[in-house]
Amino acid sequence: MKSKKVLSFIVVVAMFLTVSMLTACGGGETGGSTPYDGKWIAVSAEALGMQMSAEEAFENGFTFEVNGSKKVKLFVDGEEGKGTWEEKDGKFILKVEGEEMEGTPGENTIIFENMMEMGLKVVFAKEGTDAMNPENYLPEEEKAALGTWNSTKALNALDEPADDLPVGVAEAFKLELKGDHTANVVLFGEDLGTMPWSYLGSLGGSLEVPEDKYTIMFEFTEDGSLKTSVSNSDMYYTFICSKAE
Repeated sequence: MKSKKVLSFIVVVAMFLTVSMLTACGGGETGGSTPYDGKWIAVSAEALGMQMSAEEAFENGFTFEVNGSKKVKLFVDGEEGKGTWEEKDGKFILKVEGEEMEGTPGENTIIFENMMEMGLKVVFAKEGTDAMNPENYLPEEEKAALGTWNSTKALNALDEPADDLPVGVAEAFKLELKGDHTANVVLFGEDLGTMPWSYLGSLGGSLEVPEDKYTIMFEFTEDGSLKTSVSNSDMYYTFICSKAE
C-alpha cells in the first residue's frame, strides 16, 4: 500500500542520514569470542503498528557484525558505519554516536523495540540460524494465509457471476503468498511474476503489481476463503479462492 511505501522511504532516509555520520567511538578492547560474535541481519520491522519485511524497510539491508571485540560494524542500506556494544542487565546495548539502543537477546535474535529512537521495532537474526526464516515474525493471521489460493468463483463488476472469462474459473486466478512477503500471481493463464504483498488486518491486503498493470486487493472471509479483486481501466473481477491443500 502507498502508506507503507512512504513509511519505508522515511525510515530508510532517516537511517541513511544517521549512519552516514557515524565514526568509530572507543571501546575497542578485545576479549576473545562472545555469544554475540557473528553477523546479525534485520529480518523484520514494525512502525506505527504496521509490520513489514526488512526488505520493505531497508531496501539494501540492515546488518551489524560483532567480531570478538567491543566494536561493531554496521551496514544500513548500503552505507557502512561503526559503533560499540556491551551487555548490561541481560540487554544488548548498541552505542552509535553517543546514542544507546537497547536490544533484548533471544534464541539467535536481538530485538530493538525503539531503534534510533524512531519508534521503529527491528528484529535481527543471527546469520546461518533458523531465526533467519521470515515466517517466524509474521502475525498468526498472515501465517495462516501463506500458501496457494485457487479461484473457485468469479464475479463481475455488478457482483454477478462472470460469463466472459477467457479461460475457465479454475484457471482464471491463482495466488501464492510466501513468508518473505512476496507473491506469485497467475491471471487468465498468464504468469505475472513475483511481487511484494502487504496486509493490514481489517483494511485487507494488496499486491504491488509491476508497472501497475493491475490493482489487486484481497481480504479473508469468515468461511476461510480469500476474496480478491483484480482491476484495471478495462475490467473488474472478484475471485473467491480456496486454499490448496
